[in-house]
Amino acid sequence: MKKKIRVNISNKTKKYKIIRKRLLEFTKNLIKTLKIEDDVDLSIAFVGAETINKINKKFRNVDQPTNVISFNLYEARDSLYNALAGEIIICPYIAELEAKKDSNNFHDYIEFLMIHGLLHIIGYDHNTKTNRTKMENLEEKIFKNTEVKKFILKEVL
Repeated sequence: MKKKIRVNISNKTKKYKIIRKRLLEFTKNLIKTLKIEDDVDLSIAFVGAETINKINKKFRNVDQPTNVISFNLYEARDSLYNALAGEIIICPYIAELEAKKDSNNFHDYIEFLMIHGLLHIIGYDHNTKTNRTKMENLEEKIFKNTEVKKFILKEVL
């Protein structure tokens, strides 16, 4: 049976345009790279700083905007449904500020945040030094080896 990959993309920003085909291609490649065998049901949302701040405060009790938040939704699903289910929420505005501050390429950084978010969904975390090192090493390895390197969003002028 062929694995099903369902990706729902939502853009709630006005400043950035999502290039859906490229984002979908990047996401599928990322799933392949991570060797995820289950069906995948993924939601990817791009939101503004105020929205991500509210989400961060509600779910992490941190009252400030962040670059990415992800949720593993598999546990909330029927146990008979054998799929990886999750949501990645990215704030391009915060990501752009951070990329500029650290002299990083904005588009690469968005892709890196996608990798980071998906790793959280499949169970990685950075709550301890050991886990952080393990996750960061895997992020770098995946980022450098990802076959699809395309701009997945652009700024609307």
